Amino acid sequence: MSPAVETTDQTELPPFPLGWYSVGFSEEFPRGSIATRMLGGHEVLVARTEAGRLTVMDPICPHLGAHMGHGGSVVGETVRCPFHGFRFATDGTCVATGYDTKAPKVSVKTWHSMETQGMALVYLDPLGRAPSFTIPDLDGSAYTRLRHKTYRLRGHPQDTTENSVDFGHLSVVHGYSNVKM
Repeated sequence: MSPAVETTDQTELPPFPLGWYSVGFSEEFPRGSIATRMLGGHEVLVARTEAGRLTVMDPICPHLGAHMGHGGSVVGETVRCPFHGFRFATDGTCVATGYDTKAPKVSVKTWHSMETQGMALVYLDPLGRAPSFTIPDLDGSAYTRLRHKTYRLRGHPQDTTENSVDFGHLSVVHGYSNVKM
């Protein structure tokens, strides 16, 4: 069960449980790549540095608001904004500009992330708190490799859980035959 979210103002938080969410399989993020994904109603930028480190950050450059997921690039261990060349370290700190001037004291929000079982995971907490647990790295050598197909789900993650036990809809909606309840 997910811990309750406490707020001190009237901000309505999204109805997503606190926890680790997959943003893709590790193989989808080769070294030097950038991709955008949706996470709990937020767009996030997923990048893998040239050394192989996965980093997840907000996609909007704090300098002038360019979207780093559209034309941005990985330069060494940084993410480079396509508009003015500002570069951000994996902790979100601006470490360089495109003009060879001193980097301003700005940063982009980063998200806690980890990789296990061949998946890239991001911790979702609307208040930005650190994860209270990690997903254990289990020995999967006795099992076949996961196969996957990407779907864009326009709904709440709970929908898939509830529908997985709703046997009545399997033949009507998905066309399965010989469904036994």
